[in-house]
Amino acid sequence: MLTPPKGRAPPHARRQHGRWRQIVETINGHLTRPFGLHFPGARTPHGLLTRIAAKLAAVNLGLWLNHLFGRPALALATLFPG
Repeated sequence: MLTPPKGRAPPHARRQHGRWRQIVETINGHLTRPFGLHFPGARTPHGLLTRIAAKLAAVNLGLWLNHLFGRPALALATLFPG
């Protein structure tokens, strides 16, 4: 877990921490809502790891496709039309 330094952190460090946190929160949101990671439905620890790996691979594929098509990296919800 990455947390800001205790005490008074320089403004650039706080901004960078905020940027990283935004990216992590966005990816977590994509994994829990559209990819259904909140209730993965696995029956064994190996099955859980397999499902998590598949969902992470899907997110990485979406990021790569967005990069390939010149779209914003985290625009996963609009990658494929409805």
